[in-house]
Amino acid sequence: MDSTVNISNQDQQLKPKKKWWQYIYIIYDWTIFEQVLFLINFVLAISFFIYGFFNLDSIYESDSTKAYIINCVSLVANITNIFSIILGAKKKISTFLWGVIACTTLGVTAFIQQATGSWILYWVVQIPLQIVGIFNWRKNSANKIDITPKSMRWWMLLLLGIGVTLFVGLFAWLDSVPQFQKMWYPDDYVDRHNWAIYIADAGILVLGVVAMTMMTLRYREQWILWLLLDVCCIVLWAINFNIQLLIMSIAALINAIYGLIVWYLQGRKKNVQT
Repeated sequence: MDSTVNISNQDQQLKPKKKWWQYIYIIYDWTIFEQVLFLINFVLAISFFIYGFFNLDSIYESDSTKAYIINCVSLVANITNIFSIILGAKKKISTFLWGVIACTTLGVTAFIQQATGSWILYWVVQIPLQIVGIFNWRKNSANKIDITPKSMRWWMLLLLGIGVTLFVGLFAWLDSVPQFQKMWYPDDYVDRHNWAIYIADAGILVLGVVAMTMMTLRYREQWILWLLLDVCCIVLWAINFNIQLLIMSIAALINAIYGLIVWYLQGRKKNVQT
């Protein structure tokens, strides 16, 4: 009994103690690339958040209250989402905890700006999958902190590509039907007559459902879908002009490329399940 206690005390003594600034600067153990990506995104997010307070009309012309909500909620969504996506690329289970907050706030912004596919994705699909992901990654992790990725067969990817394309087309058509949109926005629905919005919104929903499911199951091919999803997000928020979420989407696209490289490099080292 005494020897066990002594061993545990020795282990605690061997662990390096954090300096006071490391508790504040929580990204100190990230790579230089990850820190730079986060800090650039953070500075831009804060800058446009401040700018938005003095130019609410540029966020939402017809309603200053909605513009104020979008400005505040988008800032939270931006910062929490960048934490989530970088931690996801690092294969850290904590990605899902940040993801729950990000999905909640992203859904609020998407609903106000009538991006139907986006808020359905964030609220109905991704929040439950974030919770499932926590338990599944912990179950398949030796240290309860990070995980080993899995790989898909070529024929699975082919079927996945066909299925995603068909469902994107189907939901883009449904998204363009005024009667469908008026179910959610009866008082202030706006018919945009812009197929780029409908396709981007449909792409976010379909790609997000599949990518989040693959992430929960630890498939490395998820990063291909996240990359495509981020392109759809850039198109959507550029047209709807939400500068906070546009910046976030560009940062997410860069991170998706980074995540793709990291997860596939691990596969080359044969540390991947098939």
